[in-house]
Amino acid sequence: MVAAIKKEKLIENSKYPVLARLVVSSMLKIEEEKKLPHYIRLGTCMNRGVSLRKIQPVIDNVIEEVMYSVVGNSYHNLPDKSLQQGMKTYLNTTT
Repeated sequence: MVAAIKKEKLIENSKYPVLARLVVSSMLKIEEEKKLPHYIRLGTCMNRGVSLRKIQPVIDNVIEEVMYSVVGNSYHNLPDKSLQQGMKTYLNTTT
């Protein structure tokens, strides 16, 4: 629970909350949910020779999940709302 609160504060206090949510959520989802094969961190997987064909689907799925999370939140200033709308459009054209 404390980690979730810290994550939200980190995102809310960022100069770029939309991008912060995308980056922070992606990193945490990959590491905390142990989505990568054999290792927890992406850099370790790549350095230890884990096949890209095993890594790529994980990255693509995490990005898609996190983008839906970003699109589902509300933002308060125009640049963030604009970026969010662009992400909505992007998601609608790729799925």
